[in-house]
Amino acid sequence: MTTYDYLAVLVVAVVTVFTRALPFLIFGKQEKLPESITYLGEYLPGSIMILLVIYCLRNDILNLPYSPGLYVGIFIFFFQYLRKNTFLTMFVGTALYVLVTNI
Repeated sequence: MTTYDYLAVLVVAVVTVFTRALPFLIFGKQEKLPESITYLGEYLPGSIMILLVIYCLRNDILNLPYSPGLYVGIFIFFFQYLRKNTFLTMFVGTALYVLVTNI
């Protein structure tokens, strides 16, 4: 590795630690979080997940009827609804997607 590579890793590590510590630096002493931050914490994770699913399936919708990602996604949705076990859903979904795309 060159000096440039080491510096790049160092910069990425510092930025990562800083972004993780920033909320504690800003809100660390407060007893209660502001209403806007609480709202974002409640609704933003679900919104981001929906956008990621749409982004991942955008090309599959155009390739109907051969859309393995879309079919596996629908299966995973119902599987999670029935089992309510996130780890099992991730494992089964990954295995099923790999199986379907390689057949």
